[in-house]
Amino acid sequence: METTTEGCRLWDADGHEYLDATAGLRFVNVGHGRAEVAEAVAEQLRTLAAHHVVGDHANEPALELAGRVADVAPLDDAAVFFGSSGGEAIDTAKIARRLRRNADFMVSPVYSVVTMHRLPSICADA
Repeated sequence: METTTEGCRLWDADGHEYLDATAGLRFVNVGHGRAEVAEAVAEQLRTLAAHHVVGDHANEPALELAGRVADVAPLDDAAVFFGSSGGEAIDTAKIARRLRRNADFMVSPVYSVVTMHRLPSICADA
């Protein structure tokens, strides 16, 4: 049983040290116990703990991240849709592609993001 973490290392109850090669199954890819990450999370929780990004709802961190992802996407005029799972990201890309046969899509299921280009009007505000 793991009891302590720091950076990319884990320690169990007997003091054995392990390399966290899976990054906590991908949700701790920046490392364990980073004070600057904990402070950024705490500041965000004090401001807006959580709110969905569906329909007309959005929040500043989500919009900023979407802009950053779109800026580095290898697509002109990219738009970003955040999903809650890799399956949702892939299904959304399939549906959007059926609606726009000539559209280019980049699916990143690891981060549950679909970057979409030339979306139909139902996704125009994505």
